[in-house]
Amino acid sequence: MPWALISADVWACSPELFLVAIDVGHHRSAPGATSASNISEYNYNLALARKTLVALQSRGFSSSFLIGESGAAISLSSRPAQAAKRSASAFVSIHHDSVQPRYLRRGPRGWETDYASGFSVFVSRRSGQASQALGKAIGREMVGYGLSPSLHHAEPITGENRPLLDRSIGLYAYDELAVLRNTRIPAVLVEAAVITNPSDEQQIISRRLHDNAASAIAAGVAAFCR
Repeated sequence: MPWALISADVWACSPELFLVAIDVGHHRSAPGATSASNISEYNYNLALARKTLVALQSRGFSSSFLIGESGAAISLSSRPAQAAKRSASAFVSIHHDSVQPRYLRRGPRGWETDYASGFSVFVSRRSGQASQALGKAIGREMVGYGLSPSLHHAEPITGENRPLLDRSIGLYAYDELAVLRNTRIPAVLVEAAVITNPSDEQQIISRRLHDNAASAIAAGVAAFCR
């Protein structure tokens, strides 16, 4: 294992030996949410995952790699299994968010909302203290790069009601999340923005949001790995 605990939230490691598996959430035949402008979540996930890989490599995490880049169907359980097979040191699953159907309305091009915006970071407490430390590091950097956390997943309604571990950085516990719960390495899932929110989506289209999110994720990994 190429890292070791040196404090509650910091782990010692060598970037060139620390392989980050960047999971492209969903796939082309099951593309996830649909944005306000009728773009599939998978397309946005792939774009951000590629930028995140470049950002990580620029920080010395040269052995990092993508999972799901081809768009072929891939099961939830096989994603962390692929990371383990390639001896990954950490697992970061890239996603984009929506809201519960009650908060969606028909817009000019698709279903949209102004109920929620911003990013969320999820960890499974079953995967250990290191996952929470990595989630905190990424959440802090997301805020540091000017992105705002969304708190809508804590709403006590069906489909949400997720425990907030740190509201200031949008960090949630989601213990049964399939791609996180059985990992033996630090693992997080990042919802970079609410793509059914036209404002969030416009920031993605302008490249600003993805540039900042990719830089923040890479900076968070670097902060974790000291």
